[in-house]
Amino acid sequence: VQVPTLEEVLARFPGVPMNIEIKAENPPSVIEPFVELLDRYRMRPHVLVASFSDTLLFSFRAAAPDVLTSLSPLEVAQL
Repeated sequence: VQVPTLEEVLARFPGVPMNIEIKAENPPSVIEPFVELLDRYRMRPHVLVASFSDTLLFSFRAAAPDVLTSLSPLEVAQL
C-alpha cells in the first residue's frame, strides 16, 4: 500500500471538495508550495484548509485569502 502525495490526489480528483489539514514543523516553508498546488489544479474554490497551528493558518490566509479555512485554536478559544 502506498499513500498518494497531495499532488496525486488533486490530479486524480479534480473539482472534488476536500478538507485538507496542513501539518508542518516549519510552517512558512510549506505555504507557497501548497498554494501553488492549489492553483495548478484550480482547487482554491474546492478546499477548506485546516490546521492546529495558529501561525500556519494565519500565514496561509495571508497567502490565499480567498480560500476557506477552519478556525485556529486561538479563535476557537476566543469563542
